[in-house]
Order: sequence, then C-alpha cells, then structure tokens
Amino acid sequence: MGGSQNNTNKILDVLKYHGTIDDIRDRTLKEKQMITKNKEITVAMCRVCGTNIELLVDPLDFEAWQEGKYIQDAMPYLSAGERELLISGTCDDCWGKMFGESC
Repeated sequence: MGGSQNNTNKILDVLKYHGTIDDIRDRTLKEKQMITKNKEITVAMCRVCGTNIELLVDPLDFEAWQEGKYIQDAMPYLSAGERELLISGTCDDCWGKMFGESC
C-alpha cells in the first residue's frame, strides 16, 4: 500500500509542477506546432542502400545552408545523422557500417 501512495504523491507533484493533464496536453500541442512551423517534409534517399528518409526541414534553413551557412548552424534541429544524409547522401546506418559507429 505504501508504494501505491508514493506513486500517487509523485504524480500529484508532477501535476502541481506542470499543471493539469489538459494544460500539459495543450502545451505539448503548442510545442509541436512551434517545432513544425514553417517546416516541410523533405525526402532524402541514401545513395548506398536506397532508403528514402523523410526529414522535417524549414526551406529557408535549407537555402541558408546551400548559400554557405554551416549545416549544423542552419538546421540545428536535425540530428547529426540527418545532416550527414543531406551532405553526403549517406544514411546514418550505412555511414556506421562504412566507417564504424565512433565516427
């Protein structure tokens, strides 16, 4: 019984800190909309395995990269593997197989 009470207290503490379930849900939806704002789905194909990978990219960020901005500065929201796919046309799995996971 004591464990159940501790879990209930933890949940109540989280709700006090973060708000009601509806508040959390609304905030999560707003964050998702903010993250995806101005971004479009871009499909990049790995030249090694042929896998198509969908990336959510802001066209203005892509353009800034094409005009010389470092890709990690232009699109910091992409993972290193996603950025490498855009740079070299090699997906993260194929990159790891070719050069090892430590690269």
